[in-house]
Amino acid sequence: MKFGSLFVSLLISFSTVVAQQNAVTIRPAKPTIGDTITVIYHPQAPDAKIKNPNSLSLVFGEYSSFHQQPPELSMEKDGKSWTVSWPVSQNATFSTFYFKSDSKTDKGPQGHIYEILIYEDGQPIKKALRLKRLSIDERYNNEQTIDSLQVALLKKKTELYPEDFLGRVNLLEAKIDKNTGDSLKLRQKGFQVLNNKLQQHPDSSALVKKVIRGYNILGAKTKADSLKDAFIDEHPYSQLAIRRILHRAQNMDHSKERLRKLKKVARYTNSPMSRSGTYNELFEYYRKEDNAAKMAAYAKRAESTPWPWKATQLNTFAKGFAEQGDSLQLALLYAEKALQAVPNEVVGTVILGPLSDREAKPYLASFVKDSTDKAEREQLKGDIYATFGAIQMKRQNFKLAEKYLENAIESSNSISAQKHLAELYLQTDRPEQAYNTYWNILRQNPGQEKMKGKFKQAYTISNGSTEGFEDQLNKLKEAWRNEMRIKFNNERISKEAPPLTSIVDLQGDPIDKKKFHNKVLFINLWNTRCEQCIDIMPEIQEAYQAYKDNPEVKFISLANGNVNSREEIVEWIKNKELDLPWYYDRVSSTTKAFERKGIPMIIVIDQKGMIQFKTLVGTRKSIAEKIKLRIDMLLNEEGTKQ
Repeated sequence: MKFGSLFVSLLISFSTVVAQQNAVTIRPAKPTIGDTITVIYHPQAPDAKIKNPNSLSLVFGEYSSFHQQPPELSMEKDGKSWTVSWPVSQNATFSTFYFKSDSKTDKGPQGHIYEILIYEDGQPIKKALRLKRLSIDERYNNEQTIDSLQVALLKKKTELYPEDFLGRVNLLEAKIDKNTGDSLKLRQKGFQVLNNKLQQHPDSSALVKKVIRGYNILGAKTKADSLKDAFIDEHPYSQLAIRRILHRAQNMDHSKERLRKLKKVARYTNSPMSRSGTYNELFEYYRKEDNAAKMAAYAKRAESTPWPWKATQLNTFAKGFAEQGDSLQLALLYAEKALQAVPNEVVGTVILGPLSDREAKPYLASFVKDSTDKAEREQLKGDIYATFGAIQMKRQNFKLAEKYLENAIESSNSISAQKHLAELYLQTDRPEQAYNTYWNILRQNPGQEKMKGKFKQAYTISNGSTEGFEDQLNKLKEAWRNEMRIKFNNERISKEAPPLTSIVDLQGDPIDKKKFHNKVLFINLWNTRCEQCIDIMPEIQEAYQAYKDNPEVKFISLANGNVNSREEIVEWIKNKELDLPWYYDRVSSTTKAFERKGIPMIIVIDQKGMIQFKTLVGTRKSIAEKIKLRIDMLLNEEGTKQ
């Protein structure tokens, strides 16, 4: 059998093989949405890698769309076997999984991990095949094997879905990588596929969007941009045009032009999420304009539009109205509505997708542990009570305000409540209590410039001058650093870092690995579609600025090829005030080797090539200071040894 045919046969039969293995049974063999999946593990089977377990768990892999299930399911013993069942929810299409018992794991034949595909009308859902293709990079190490399996899967996909023209384009692009002699012919064939499809419905925004994506897949960015520009010029109210307008508005400073764009998006978008998000931005626009009437109008529109973080949204409106001297009644009204909305707030990740009723609820909530859910809701309640306290402060009702704020701090340690309480102490001639409260706030996040100013104000009133303030500020920073050192030392990994393979710079040239030897190396893993990744970039930039001239420290800002093309990264960086050392992981092998569990992730490697710190970033709070402290800890250790 030829090498290529072998992989085609292996890939097509993979799901059936998984279902029929002696070690594992999956029922039904072709699950559909609404079914209940049952997975049975047989430890007595010859090929089972876990024998006689006392307990057993099924663990979903990185490529899973079973978002409403916990990442790990406990299995129950049933005679000699172990079973677990769960329902197939609306957005579920595919998942990899493996089994775990204490330190033992069973990841299937040759460690390539088991899989489940969801079916419709007897064949795998199209998105299931897409996720399966993405998972191949994670499950195999040999690049030739990965390429062969991906081509085989794309062939199968085009057979099952002949109308999927992007699948055919992806297949041609995959062949281009391996058939350089026929690259031009294959690319032209891809262009013909796209042109033929475009001629069928040239006025369809959804179709044109797919054709644009096809041009980008083939590396024809100029063609993609020209098509987009021409279509938008001809269809200025299409969803493609509205998405561009929203993107441009979000990147504009406060201006009448930004206002005009936001209003156009709110009027013409067909996405409830975009509409509600735009109402939020319009509210903030008029908040800056001090226009309470317009704020009220957009708050009312947003209130009746689906939004997963409704309690947070309403609390933001309440805080905005609290700033208006004549809008305190509205502030109270929205604070009360926010409190009522807490039980329905989405905690954790929001999943968008082809839901049955996108207009009524265009999102799903992912699984969150009960303890996390409870803690997040208590924190939200605390922040809302802090808003009640701020409103009462505006009303000069200080006793009631203090009661609200103290309750908020006691129940959730709300930073917002602490800030308002410190301000209340200043307003009621209690500068020492204000000083102590600002100290506690800054101990948690010393990078808050506004709080430093308030801290200085409280110190000056308490001491009659600013003399000695800088010493106090330095003591505060050192106290924070000492606390963080203890925390970071407890988080050390001390694991050998993988080699930096498959990494190129943004010109496509391989990196010189030697320049990273014997250096403290900071790496941030990111992509352009991760909002939190973008949100923390200024913090990464601040940390980089502190060490860019230090020859003992190197930075790598690494995007991976599973999500972005190198051209997309280059385009995104344009006009950004960021000069980080940008790199690209074409086949994501380095990203995979770092055992990435999500993004944004920051990694710090010591001079001996050992990973010491690896952290998923969930907030911007003191990120730059924390990065610098981790780097300093490793630099100081090396200096001590010398």
